[in-house]
Amino acid sequence: MRSRFDSIPLAVNDCLVPVETSDARRKKGLRSNFKNRFKEMTHEDKEKVAARFAQMWNEIVSSFREEDLIDNREKELLLVPYVADQGLRVTQWPPFLLASMVPIAVDMAKDSNGKDRDLKKRIENDYYFSCAIKECYASCKNIINDLVHGEQEKRVINTIFTEVEKCIAEDKVITDLNMQSLPDLYNKFVELVEFLKKNDEKDRVAVIKIFQDMLEVVTRDIMEDQLPSILESSHGGSYQRPEGMTAWDNEYQLFQPSGAIKFPLEVSTEAWKEKVNRLELLLTVKESAMDVPSNLEARRRLTFFTNSLFMDMPDAPKVRNTISFSALTPYYNEHVLFSIKDLEEENEDGVSTLFYLQKIYPGRAGRGRTISPFQSQVIKYIMKQPDIYCVWLCIQMNGRTSRKGLRKN
Repeated sequence: MRSRFDSIPLAVNDCLVPVETSDARRKKGLRSNFKNRFKEMTHEDKEKVAARFAQMWNEIVSSFREEDLIDNREKELLLVPYVADQGLRVTQWPPFLLASMVPIAVDMAKDSNGKDRDLKKRIENDYYFSCAIKECYASCKNIINDLVHGEQEKRVINTIFTEVEKCIAEDKVITDLNMQSLPDLYNKFVELVEFLKKNDEKDRVAVIKIFQDMLEVVTRDIMEDQLPSILESSHGGSYQRPEGMTAWDNEYQLFQPSGAIKFPLEVSTEAWKEKVNRLELLLTVKESAMDVPSNLEARRRLTFFTNSLFMDMPDAPKVRNTISFSALTPYYNEHVLFSIKDLEEENEDGVSTLFYLQKIYPGRAGRGRTISPFQSQVIKYIMKQPDIYCVWLCIQMNGRTSRKGLRKN
């Protein structure tokens, strides 16, 4: 699924979305050309395809969480933005495909010693690695521009981004910039993202200090050669430094005036929260997400769904043109009502029914570590009502497992 995930949005659009007109025809051919077709599309067309895919994909992921097949952390790693961020102009893939790639890129840049061969090779050969770096840079730039409102501060920030993008265009990021201090800048931005998630007025002073520290790292360490031009830009002309005063002594009051930094945000929209949460995942997830989702049933369903998209199938009709049908799933009649005492009672071998269920359904019984708000309310209610019995409906038919329920005795 991972190897062909960048082909799935277009496959969903071609196979599951009805054509607009009755005489329209799909382009037939090998499904392997989905990847190349998607990359060759314009950004606007990509956004349309991605929006349709996001709606369907996120519904699948949300249903997995409702069925307790995945936990909250896995849900965050699997979701894609419902609405593409117009300011980024990059394709946003699920975080589980991009996990740990930004921290790896930071370490590779730090250890490059001015030689970019290994990093360039990794970017050229790993499509998701390239996407992670582009999205992270674009998101950081977008967030900084949203927060910085002071005119003098904006001039400094714009000059820094102009110099960086000039290095990117000339393919001289590693050779012209000192990457030894990149981890320091990375750590400061992670701190900033944590404050943005809380969005608390009492953290305003700390946020201002982080911006000042990031500016110091950039101007004194990363962009030493470009420092004079940045300082001149911030002062609107030639800057003569007094004898005995360093550049940072004079620049340290940036971001300090009232209104220079827009924090906390008066109205924190869902789109903003989603952007910050996603950036935090890109920056902080350092372990590989190869086992996401960890539940075998969830992996089986996703694999079956994605593989089916690359089969030769007829075009999808519009809903109003489909034939009505009903699906009946038979199941064996058996006792599935257990009290808490029955679940925890051990047999002559010292094995309880609950332990047995945890072993045969490890992906579901271990979800108690992260539960949904609804489940939390149910558990609290059960603890207060001893006459409530927990119903464990495990109807196995064609690999499907129904949801758990509750019933009063």
